Amino acid sequence: MEFAASKKYLLMGKSGAGKSTLIRAITRVNIGAQTGRLLINGDPTAKFASIKLVTQAPAVFNASLADNLFMGLPVDDAKLRQLIDLLELDELVRRYGEDADLVEEDLSGGEKQRLALGRALLTKPDVLLLDEFNSALDARLSQKLETYVLGLPCMIFSVMHHLDQTLLPRYNEIITLREGRVAGVKAP
Repeated sequence: MEFAASKKYLLMGKSGAGKSTLIRAITRVNIGAQTGRLLINGDPTAKFASIKLVTQAPAVFNASLADNLFMGLPVDDAKLRQLIDLLELDELVRRYGEDADLVEEDLSGGEKQRLALGRALLTKPDVLLLDEFNSALDARLSQKLETYVLGLPCMIFSVMHHLDQTLLPRYNEIITLREGRVAGVKAP
């Protein structure tokens, strides 16, 4: 398959249809593919340095909020504040403070997902892969964050089971997978 930069792709299909396998192929994780090539603007995905994946069950480290977001990058206080506001992490800041270590077991699934999305956004990726990144978020926050990421200038692949129909027109193509194969590609 060939994909175009800056386009937004929605991956649909039943459980086991191959959505996560396609995501792994884009991230170049060994999937044991037998045939085929995956190209972005005619180039193999290996040429893209910045491909970020946000999953529904991301890891959180026993480190500060800033360290969990910036992951070794220099902490920029203005960017940190922007992310706290965008991701609505104020409650997390009130609970832990900005400098105290987060404890993964004490965080909700939605808080973990927002931290993972923040990590990915900080790197300004060429390709952003969202594998049910908002499954633990309420409808309002899910729509807010999906609207935000769909406005980014990067290529996006999004796997969702609970799709906000009002956002469907923001995708360029809907790719339907069935039994590990692309069953159809259409405009929204």
